[in-house]
Amino acid sequence: MPEPIQAVADFLQSQPRDRLVTLAQIYDALPENQHIEIGEALDLLKAHRLVRATFEGEFQLTPSGLTAFNDNCLRELVGGMEYVAQRLRDCHCSHHRRRS
Repeated sequence: MPEPIQAVADFLQSQPRDRLVTLAQIYDALPENQHIEIGEALDLLKAHRLVRATFEGEFQLTPSGLTAFNDNCLRELVGGMEYVAQRLRDCHCSHHRRRS
């Protein structure tokens, strides 16, 4: 799962719970990420109901998004079974390399 998802979630989580954050604020906070990557990350987080947005383009983690952030499972929820399977496959392969 691309890092922009975690970067966006990290920034949103760092804000007071009752504060909505504008897209411009997210862009300013994450200058190392391209705007298109941030937009894609927000779209994925919204599609999984981990972020909510206003019609004015303001964003906030949902209660489910905050729980997923705190449980460190945002990537798994957004990436789905394909991401989890790849992660387990990578872990399994590195485990075998160490034993050899």
